[in-house]
Formats: sequence, C-alpha cells, structure tokens
Amino acid sequence: MSRTVRSPSSSSRRARLRWTFLPLGLAVLLGAPPAPADGTRERDTARPLRGVVRPRDVPAHDGVYGRFDGDLFLTLGAGIDVGGGARVGAVGRALLFHSAGVTLGYARALGEADVEQLGFVGIELRPLFLPRFALDLETNSPLVDLTLDSLALGVGGFFAEERSDSGRRRAGVEATLGFGVPLFAEARGPWIEARGALRPALHGPAGQVFVFLSWYEPLLSPLVD
Repeated sequence: MSRTVRSPSSSSRRARLRWTFLPLGLAVLLGAPPAPADGTRERDTARPLRGVVRPRDVPAHDGVYGRFDGDLFLTLGAGIDVGGGARVGAVGRALLFHSAGVTLGYARALGEADVEQLGFVGIELRPLFLPRFALDLETNSPLVDLTLDSLALGVGGFFAEERSDSGRRRAGVEATLGFGVPLFAEARGPWIEARGALRPALHGPAGQVFVFLSWYEPLLSPLVD
C-alpha cells in the first residue's frame, strides 16, 4: 500500500490558513467585527464610549465681569436731579464687593426750582449680586446680569433749601431705589444710572429722580493687602 507523503511546504501553508481564518470564524460567532488579516485593529474614535463623562459646556463669561478685580469700588457721577425743579449735581459711592456701601451727593438748581439746593448721604445695598453668583443663576449676558445686580436699595438723610420757605433749610430721612446700565458691559467703566428718592419732609414734591453718568473703578483696600 502506497503512502502519500505531504510536503513540508503544504503542511505549513495549511497551518497558516488555519490560524488566519480561526479568529475570523470566532469573531463571526461572537458577533464582533472581524479584525484585519494583517494584525492591525481599526479604531473608531468618532463614537463615544459608554460611561465616559462628557464635560459641561464652559460658559463664555464667568458671571463676575470684573467685580472681583478689587474688593472696593469707588464711583463718581454727574447728572440732573429732577422733582420740584431741575438741578445739576454729583454723586459718589464706595461699594464693598459691588454689593454694599455708602453714598453721598449734592445738587443745585440753575434756575427757579422748589428745591434750590439738595444734599444727601446714606447707605446702599445691592442684594442680588452675591446670591445670584453663589447659586450660579447668571444669564451669561454681561449687560443683563450687571443691570439686574445693580438694583440698589438705600436709606439715609438729606438736607435741602426750599424756595417756598424763603430759603429755609430742611432736613429729613430719605428712602432710595436705583439701578444702572454698564455702557461697556463690564463692572469697571462708565454707567448710566438712575436714583429715585422719597423725602416726605419736603414741602414740595416728595419724590426726586437723579439721572447721571458715572464711572466705576475697582481698588484693593487695606483689608485685603
């Protein structure tokens, strides 16, 4: 009986084919995509992996808009005070963290007015900025956020010289409400502001509105040096 002898080259060729197609068969059975025959693996980098935490979109603004450039903001403004006549005047403030501070001002009539001279001093509170910032409630619009946070409540005292009392000086308590709009959408720089005041002690109109252009400048006080 003759016996067929397989050549070594034929046996090695069969072995190579066996080890080449065996992984392909297992891949088909397991439902996985077959790997290339040259041993390299194709990577799909466009498809995200399960369980990977994607970072939240970073807002374009930090919600502060320069209000932490200094712990103390000094403001100086000039404008027109109306109510019982028109007066020109100036107002200055010192605000801690753009949220609370003192304010003072003076206005004088250029023509005939019920209130010829008016001075005031008081405290001012802006209650929205720090709570909104702490709770991450910004709108990501500098103009909107700064305008909302500029809402100011105040109380203080005033002195006035009224024409109806033949130049008699009068003093009393005032309550104020104000807000402003930043022209450069930043805390530092020019603002257009309005400050309404209620002064019941006056014989003339008890309400006045001061509309003025002001400049805000941040400073580092000795408290943080």
